Amino acid sequence: MITHARLLHRLSLAACTAVVFGNTVAGCADSSDAVVVTADVDGGADVTDASDATDSDAEELPDTGLQDTVGADATLSDGDVAASDGGVEGDAEVGNPDDGQSSGDDTDGADATDGADIDGDTLADTLEDVDGAADDASAPDTIEPPDEGPPIDVGPLYDAPLGIWSTAAALPAGRERAAFATHGGAIWVAGGSDTLGASKQDFYVYSVSGGVWGTGKPLPTARQSPIAAVASGRLYVAGGKETLGTSLQVVERYNPGDQSWVSPPLPQLPTAGCCAAAAGVGKALWAVGGEAGATTVRSFEPAEGVWSTEAPMAHGRSYPAVAHLPGPDGFGGELVVFGGASTSAPASGEPLVTTVERYSLETGTWVEAGEAPFARYGLAVATWNGRIWTFGGTDESGLVRDTIWVWDPALGFAAGQTMPRPRSFHGALSTIEGIWLVGGRYATPSSAGANIALETQVDRLTL
Repeated sequence: MITHARLLHRLSLAACTAVVFGNTVAGCADSSDAVVVTADVDGGADVTDASDATDSDAEELPDTGLQDTVGADATLSDGDVAASDGGVEGDAEVGNPDDGQSSGDDTDGADATDGADIDGDTLADTLEDVDGAADDASAPDTIEPPDEGPPIDVGPLYDAPLGIWSTAAALPAGRERAAFATHGGAIWVAGGSDTLGASKQDFYVYSVSGGVWGTGKPLPTARQSPIAAVASGRLYVAGGKETLGTSLQVVERYNPGDQSWVSPPLPQLPTAGCCAAAAGVGKALWAVGGEAGATTVRSFEPAEGVWSTEAPMAHGRSYPAVAHLPGPDGFGGELVVFGGASTSAPASGEPLVTTVERYSLETGTWVEAGEAPFARYGLAVATWNGRIWTFGGTDESGLVRDTIWVWDPALGFAAGQTMPRPRSFHGALSTIEGIWLVGGRYATPSSAGANIALETQVDRLTL
């Protein structure tokens, strides 16, 4: 078990994108690669690029490492991504508080206590009338409780920010349940399953600045639904399933500096597994949930080479989504978990998990944070400007959805825009340009053995 003191010592702020296995969303770098977005008083955002990487594995990638598959001269940069022209839209104000000032105009007219009205009535007459009314109202048997009526629906506490959708270069091949990650101006898609459900080794790399996809060195082990996240600027892919459904223990790491994959002797998972969600937090990787609705929580610190078992969740989840929210000082913070199923292959009509759970990285404890207004598994999440965006997923009836909900740690959920296409088991990745939706399925097979309808369109939401 990792002690909290050691955890606080090692955590550094990352440009954090949630990683979900199966629906996998990945991406947190260490503080040397962090992109920090802070809201100003006008509701906009200040973007600070703190990428002065010192790690030998985080240097700029040579052009020769990718075989361009879409466009020309695809390059994989480890940084220097130009910010979009538009900043983050300001969050809508909550309520309309009074400025606290009162007008003195009411004192300019006749005062009710001057002692006389326009008819010449005296103050004594007025007081007598008041006393009589007070005596009449004092009888206890004449008082009735006020009629409050039904509760008033005041609507959402805040409005989800609106953005602009655009389409990027298409993914070279449809993939779901892959390792989706982003780091240093690149988007990575490793492994996953194809339209026939076969586990793949393909590794696709998208240059955000170049707007093109390239093919990187293949993932050494074909797998789908892995545990995957970015820690210290490197992509870790652990566990998952082979084509025939056998769970894996092997852990592999991608180093962007020399564009290589490192296989064992990396520490393997304590037990074979899949279907969990993961997030990179500085130099560590955290995994929650897993097969058969597991409550398991594990952390992995590459520098120590140890997988540690942490306090379990209260609710078991397969194919949930997890996001990291840094603390006020940029360190520590919490993990927030959404959705998931109680089994690895939920049947239509089977209840899904709706309780939101929050894990404090400082205290190592879980708390429940209310119920989500949706029931989903295979959803994807991304952190943007202190809020967590949830995208799509599969509902209790087996339908793939296009809904977006935005979760604020203080205000809860607000309904966002709908996605251009419904998606499940996809990636949602944050960069300074916006949130990218990559891969996944857009429909459920109508019959057993039918090809799965996989998405190649890449959508970007600019905020």
